[in-house]
Amino acid sequence: MLKLKIPLLIKLVLLTGILLVVSSLYISKQNSDLFSMVSFEREEEHNLNLAKSLSQGLKASLNGLIDRTKAFSLEAVQVSKERDIQGLKILTEKLKQSSHVHLLNIYSRESGDFESFQKISNPILNAQQKEQLFDIDWEDKKTLLVRSLQGEVVLEKFSTDPKDPYVIISIPIVKTDGAFTHFVMGLVHTSYFGKFLDPYKKSEVFITDSRGLPLSASHPEFLEEGFKDAEPTIEASIEKSNIDIMTKRYKDSKNNEYILSMSKAAFGVFIFSNLSARIINQPAIFITQQGRFTLGLVISVAFFFIFLFSSSITSPIELLESLFKEVSTGNFEVSASDKIKSRDEVGALAKSFDEMTSGLREREKMRNLFDKLHGSSITDELLNSSMSPSGTSKEVVVFFSDIRGFTDYSEKHTAEEVVEMLNSYFEVMVGIINKHNGVVDKFIGDAIVAVWGVPEKGERDCHDAITACMEMRKALVDYNDARIAKGEVPIKTGAGLNFGHAISGTIGSSERMEFTVIGDTVNTAAIIEASTKGFGTDLLISQSIVDEIKDEFIIDTAGHIKAKGKAEPIPLYNVLGTIDENGVEHIIKTPYSSYTAEDDSGGKTKKVEVPSEEMPALPAVPGEE
Repeated sequence: MLKLKIPLLIKLVLLTGILLVVSSLYISKQNSDLFSMVSFEREEEHNLNLAKSLSQGLKASLNGLIDRTKAFSLEAVQVSKERDIQGLKILTEKLKQSSHVHLLNIYSRESGDFESFQKISNPILNAQQKEQLFDIDWEDKKTLLVRSLQGEVVLEKFSTDPKDPYVIISIPIVKTDGAFTHFVMGLVHTSYFGKFLDPYKKSEVFITDSRGLPLSASHPEFLEEGFKDAEPTIEASIEKSNIDIMTKRYKDSKNNEYILSMSKAAFGVFIFSNLSARIINQPAIFITQQGRFTLGLVISVAFFFIFLFSSSITSPIELLESLFKEVSTGNFEVSASDKIKSRDEVGALAKSFDEMTSGLREREKMRNLFDKLHGSSITDELLNSSMSPSGTSKEVVVFFSDIRGFTDYSEKHTAEEVVEMLNSYFEVMVGIINKHNGVVDKFIGDAIVAVWGVPEKGERDCHDAITACMEMRKALVDYNDARIAKGEVPIKTGAGLNFGHAISGTIGSSERMEFTVIGDTVNTAAIIEASTKGFGTDLLISQSIVDEIKDEFIIDTAGHIKAKGKAEPIPLYNVLGTIDENGVEHIIKTPYSSYTAEDDSGGKTKKVEVPSEEMPALPAVPGEE
């Protein structure tokens, strides 16, 4: 039988190591127990003092809030009885000073039952917030008013939902013949309580009402993770409401021990400070770790030179890793060769890294150029395709627009002035098209050709296209105001929209290609745009667009045009404005949205009269019979 020979050096190392480990663990255990006992007593007292200090500050603040609310409500009752509308408006503005009080609902009991007397919302709220607060059902909250009949101020969480942001306060305010006749119920945002806990972000401090429902916490995640474990202890502490301060220990679901200190503030509000035994035991744990560190230090000396050697390899690799992370964020200007000077395989790897980033920089420049020429979505499709001349039939919305009187403008201005005007005009309009998911296909002089539905069809392409046109209609007003302010003449535009099938893709030869859309849908859109001159309007849309947008816009029949190559007249429509989700119509009309119609019948299009019964029925336009 072969016996394993163990060198003496190994035996000495093992024996010494065992003695060091055992002695260190014993000393660490003794010190840890001692420190744990002392720390628990000290931290328990500190935790309780923290809860007491917070409760005193919160109590003083709550008393001030109650007094201000009562004074404000008394004044509101007076001006309401006097029907002083102006005084009520002035009083409402004063409510801004109490930014945490979002709504006051004043009740009267003069008729025997609680009846809502006056509702006042804080002017800092927006219209939607006010509407939500005024829609609250207050019936089940009248029980708080009953509790206030004897002069009691009641404060509790508005609902049991932890995410509900409001606390409700019931305050008696007017007493007549020994009985209260007027009360106020206020909604106070929980951020009012949160401001008391801002300095204690590193502590687990939280505030509850008399039912144990959380009003605020020093950090919200505690309400989601730790509050449920502490809930039984919280309820037990609140049940002993005759005790102002209390400290208890409890364990969570994972058997971790905590100290929970409670201090009663005012009006049924309680302050709790939660402290983990793990944190209290940190000093003892530190002593234990120090002992282990000393042991590890002695053992580590033997491996010191190995560490030096290995670090000469791992440090450059870690540096390369950090540089790779930089590159992954889009920073291609980093250089590995400047930081890694070793003449070995790692140095060669650094040079290869720099060659890679150089190639990525060139690719990014090309991508940025494509983005400016075609848009980011088209760039993605081009980079992912074979770049061969091809096309795909798609349902698209095609947009054509140009500037009215551009030829005359060009003749009367220098080339530099014309280019400057076009660039500023395109900057505004292209931004709106991109904002509403459109893609600019090309510029033809002063004309813009844009498409919705490429490279991918959207569910609301027609809606997005018309929304963009409405925004461009309004943007042209600001653009012209700026021109007029500089002594320049305003401009007018015409635009046409059509929806249908078109060929989309890279079209051309193997030596010169262009990404565009072609087809009858595109040609018809150009014809519609040209027809705006004859109709005297800035926007015309086709029947196919009207069929898609349903009742989201105010549409009016414009007429028909005959176009070369078309057997039937093309019906055209005006877009007068939008219809919101509530069915309210909003007319969008500007000084530039209509102008004197021109005779455009000398070429390819002609306005024709068609009996109205041949056109699809449309909603009546406001102001018209």
